[in-house]
Amino acid sequence: MKGLTTIFDNLKFHQRSEIDDLIKRFIEQNGLSPISLNKDIICPHCSSDKYVRNGVTCGRQRYKCKSCSKTYSQSTLTSVHKLQKVEEWTDFIYLMFSSSTPLTLKELSKKLKISTKTVHTWKHKLLSSLNKSDDIKLSGEVEMDEVFLPFNVKGMKGKEKTQEILSTEKKYISEKKNSMFLCIHNRDNDFDFRPIKIQQKGQVKSTDIGRVVETLNIVKGTTVITDMSKGSTKYFKTREDVSHEVFKSDGKKTKKLHNNNINVTMALYKAWSKNFNGYSTKYIWNYLKWFRYVRKFTKSTKMDSLVLKSINDKESNKRFNDIPIYYEEFLKTAS
Repeated sequence: MKGLTTIFDNLKFHQRSEIDDLIKRFIEQNGLSPISLNKDIICPHCSSDKYVRNGVTCGRQRYKCKSCSKTYSQSTLTSVHKLQKVEEWTDFIYLMFSSSTPLTLKELSKKLKISTKTVHTWKHKLLSSLNKSDDIKLSGEVEMDEVFLPFNVKGMKGKEKTQEILSTEKKYISEKKNSMFLCIHNRDNDFDFRPIKIQQKGQVKSTDIGRVVETLNIVKGTTVITDMSKGSTKYFKTREDVSHEVFKSDGKKTKKLHNNNINVTMALYKAWSKNFNGYSTKYIWNYLKWFRYVRKFTKSTKMDSLVLKSINDKESNKRFNDIPIYYEEFLKTAS
């Protein structure tokens, strides 16, 4: 608590004021229960708003859809689906994002008085709910560069750990493979990451660059700035809607032609992630997203929007359950 107080004291006045107001609003809403924030009662199975009440289970009102006849609660398929101690969810989100230094599983467990196993599940349920939300919008001048993070396996257990996956993991570790991500930095200070593939360091193919860039929301006329890699140069020649400018990685950078924002972001990420005792590549998307939201939260205090996103996204529980599938598919991208 002392560390959190120090961080709070170091915030600018308007940030502290916004957090104070936010906490007061949370307290007023049914004892910090985030479920109360979700006012729309819509069937998560067919999106119908026609329903009848269908009893109470574990203190939660259930409903029956008049269209598809399936039953549900307001939390069905969201990040708080079947969650026990849901009243702690808002506090959990606050602890996850309010500190520039991430809290460990043991620290979160102690503060919330829940097991480390539960905290681990909560953490990845929450981060899965944010993984596809708040997509970065690219305009003006945008830096793009490939970044490499070590391929890592933490723990050899899990129902998805088939013999094939275990042998693949051992092979990638022995070959010192890396997880390659595209780091995208809008020069309005927002940034994000997209997975490319698993490979050792080196050039990336234009087809791999294109496959990722084409998923981005890029405004027409945006200037994309990269180094002189063959893959990026070849791909952006096919894009008539954006301007592509390059700089030499080992040469002099100009006021416009550089990737300094990406370099700073990655230095901050590496310092931030040292607080963990390692983490598995299986969860690397979630850790990168966590870091992005920590940076965004400390600058703009969008805590309330994070809570709403985490409890209203009907795809989040599926994304959490599909983490082993994403991981297995990522393993197949190796070159």
